[in-house]
Amino acid sequence: MMNKYNTTSHMTLYPRIAESMGTWASNGLSYDMDVRENVYFHDGEKVDAWDVAFSFQAPIIPDIGASQYSNLLKPFSLDDKTAKHGNYSFTVTDENNDGFFEHIKFNLNQALTSFETNNLGAFLLPEHVLGDPVDHGFNATSHFSPNDKWFVKPADWQYHSTTTGRKTDPGGYAGPIGCGSMIFKEYDSTTGTISLQKFKDIMWGNTTSQWVSAPGISHWNIGNLDSMPVTAKVILARMEPAIADMKTGGVNIMDPQFTMANILDELQTEASIQPVLSPENDWQAMYFNPKFEQDGVYHLQKKGVCHAISHIVPREDINTYLMKGLGFPAYTPIPVNSWAAIPETELLEFKNALQATDNSTPEANVVTAYDEYSIDKAFDWLDTEGYNTTEWRKYTEVTTTTSTRGLTPGFEFFGVIVLIVFLTIHSILKRKKL
Repeated sequence: MMNKYNTTSHMTLYPRIAESMGTWASNGLSYDMDVRENVYFHDGEKVDAWDVAFSFQAPIIPDIGASQYSNLLKPFSLDDKTAKHGNYSFTVTDENNDGFFEHIKFNLNQALTSFETNNLGAFLLPEHVLGDPVDHGFNATSHFSPNDKWFVKPADWQYHSTTTGRKTDPGGYAGPIGCGSMIFKEYDSTTGTISLQKFKDIMWGNTTSQWVSAPGISHWNIGNLDSMPVTAKVILARMEPAIADMKTGGVNIMDPQFTMANILDELQTEASIQPVLSPENDWQAMYFNPKFEQDGVYHLQKKGVCHAISHIVPREDINTYLMKGLGFPAYTPIPVNSWAAIPETELLEFKNALQATDNSTPEANVVTAYDEYSIDKAFDWLDTEGYNTTEWRKYTEVTTTTSTRGLTPGFEFFGVIVLIVFLTIHSILKRKKL
């Protein structure tokens, strides 16, 4: 973060296409932001706020079949012209009347704290290629009508050359026209090879239907763009021939979508193959109802109870026995290679100083950023909420089953929690084995 952005504020979002992060209305139902005036599409056209609106409208049209469809329905909902929902959720203006439309207002169906992190990172689509750069999809009655107004009808997007990468398909493009740091230079369908090139001083010629030199036409240079490789290739192949190519040195990268856990031993015995594990997060979730109460006590709303539950999850065993040692316990839900991930050392410092309800510091001596499996630590946290764990601590020292009758009210609840965790882990084991 220091090298790229001169900051140590790890949880801050940094805009690329936008001038700055936007501003929320007081009710959380609208979000305003401005687009930079020096961002280009790969064919040399400037990106403006209409392209942003178009890029959000397209995925919420069912005919396009976009993977973000259900995710975007949450903030924008179905089309409603009066309420400004769905494809009517976006208002674009030229604030300084200079001919460049830089401002966009997002009108949300509901207030979402995750809007900036979950939705603003969407890829941008060129309205001048697929949409309607004149009326922006609206007819004379201001009704949104993409089938009548867009250059390419939504149902035909799947056959367009920006999707297929074949110049012989409608449009005549070699591949998608985006505004990212790499251009889709060429696709060879016979070999399944995609060639990429850094988007710098180059553009797609719409009249020549080929890539041409264009000094000054580049991706917005944020971060370390100059350090990127000039070219890269992606080869699409089945797993078996891809592994054979790796053994001969023909391919040195495999897509993480390949499931290689079952053949890891084979790969590691090949001197020419060096498997590299990428830090990514996957989820196994347990859900609890915070409104659950017992004798008028809401146990799951207590800080110490939540921490106790976390300490009875055997993360190390899950990695050893379910992940074949290929994973490691996560200390944050954010992928650890993300710019937004808190460093382990910083989180550990926070944990060491963390105060419980009774002002004690149960995590003062822990040495891992994630919560290690520890029944004693779980009891320590329950103590902070006033539970009497004396009898329960004795159970960890014996192997025989004893009765829970006569314990302090509420500990039958903790026994149920332990059982739920055991059954959840057991069911995961069974699913993995199957």
